[in-house]
Amino acid sequence: MSAKNKRLIVSIDGGGIRGVLSLVLLRHIEKLFKNKNISSSLGSRIDMIAGTSTGAIISAGLTIQQNGDFLYTPDNLLTLYRMRGPKLFTDSKSIDKNYQGLSNLLKRKFNGLLLSDLNVKFVFVSYDVKSNLPFVFNDQLSDLQDVPLYLALSACSAIPGLFPSISLQGHELIDGFITTKNPAWKAYQHAQKSFPEDELILVSVGTGKLEGEMFDEVEKNALQVDEQLRKKESQNPSFSYFRFQPELFTAAQNMDEVSQENIKALIHDGKKYIRENELIFADLIDKLL
Repeated sequence: MSAKNKRLIVSIDGGGIRGVLSLVLLRHIEKLFKNKNISSSLGSRIDMIAGTSTGAIISAGLTIQQNGDFLYTPDNLLTLYRMRGPKLFTDSKSIDKNYQGLSNLLKRKFNGLLLSDLNVKFVFVSYDVKSNLPFVFNDQLSDLQDVPLYLALSACSAIPGLFPSISLQGHELIDGFITTKNPAWKAYQHAQKSFPEDELILVSVGTGKLEGEMFDEVEKNALQVDEQLRKKESQNPSFSYFRFQPELFTAAQNMDEVSQENIKALIHDGKKYIRENELIFADLIDKLL
């Protein structure tokens, strides 16, 4: 029997400015890939990407190419979040309700690119307020392939109270965070359809554990996704699952706490998690090798 192809699926949670935390982890994973000669970049090894809200933005940034070159690395995106985050994920009380800063930035960074320009399988989660159902952009929906990439990402990250909804083909779209903060289950389902004969390795990257009054139904649903996937892994020898979800020791839990002090705290907490979980990262590398 021939060996199965190993397909790497990366899923990134929503969480506003806490995407900084995800980028610290992804930067570390890319460093390990290079050190172990797995790939020259993280983007070049990914077979499928999934994201909600800030996770969708990071997902597209990691995998989009132009003229054969990847536009961004995790380090590039981390710098972008550090420099522009304070103006992009700011407190809704301090901006006009029709503020377009994030959408304008996405338009500049992904200028002229369409969803069809993504060379990997993808799942980006938004929410349609007209049907009250999740709205998922993916590579199998032919009627969406000519949608500008920035517009799809704007729809996935239109946080109510921060940004206006996006009208698209009869849908009224907002941030998918409210229904699918953790898109890893949707990524798993899409990967099964896309790679039915292959071994699946799913890396789910969180944006920090929320506790106390911040632990709401959205967080409970995200945890349920984690539990579902751990169960699937125990049942399926061709499926491996890794969940990287740091605790917030020094950083604020709010997704719109955009001070430079908090951004530094998010980076600190991410590095602390990496130091304390070297074995899990090593297990991922072993699985890919």
